[in-house]
Amino acid sequence: GEMPDEFDAVVFNLAVGRISELTQSPYGYHIFRVEEKRKATKLSLASVKEEIRQTLRSQKEEQAYQEWLHELRGRATIEVNWSLL
Repeated sequence: GEMPDEFDAVVFNLAVGRISELTQSPYGYHIFRVEEKRKATKLSLASVKEEIRQTLRSQKEEQAYQEWLHELRGRATIEVNWSLL
């Protein structure tokens, strides 16, 4: 569910070691090769707790950075000396 639908349609029906036909998506053209397939597993909270914590921290840091940058841009005064261009 994280990849574009065009990718899912090709990759999940491709056998291991096979190369796909040329596939078009909103991102351009792609060729896929399946290296390995693994069954889905259920992970325990304990095993992914730190990864979740890091992901949430990164998201908060990025949001704070974007807000800071937006505020800086709002206060910026930009003057262009057209005669030098």
